[in-house]
Formats: sequence, C-alpha cells, structure tokens
Amino acid sequence: MTDTPVSSPQVSRDRDRIINLSDGVFAIAITLLILDIRVPDIPENMVGSELPKELLSLWPKYLGLVFTGKSSR
Repeated sequence: MTDTPVSSPQVSRDRDRIINLSDGVFAIAITLLILDIRVPDIPENMVGSELPKELLSLWPKYLGLVFTGKSSR
C-alpha cells in the first residue's frame, strides 16, 4: 500500500476557509492600524461624567470605521 496525498473537495474547502479567515484577520488588523482611535485620557474620578462626552466627540473616526468596513466587502 502506498501513501498518496488525498486531494478531496473537503480538503480544498478547508484550505479555502483558512485562507479566507486569515484574509479577514489581516483586513481587520490593517483597518485598526490605519484608524487612530485611542482611549480618551480621563482622570479616574471623572470617568462616569466625562467618558460619554469624549466618546461622542470621536464620532468622525467611528464613521470612518463604518465606511472602511463597508468598502472592504
């Protein structure tokens, strides 16, 4: 009995799924590297009152993230 590589449709499908997953991971990583969304620097005792306002001021960056995610599909 000889050991020959098996090239079935299942193996090909699994390989394609792994390639697509790695492409998606790289796309997300590149998007996050391009967009500069950082955690606001807020004193610990003022987080409750200042955090919502600071996050709302970042809306243009969130909008860019939405458009970037839509265009990569």
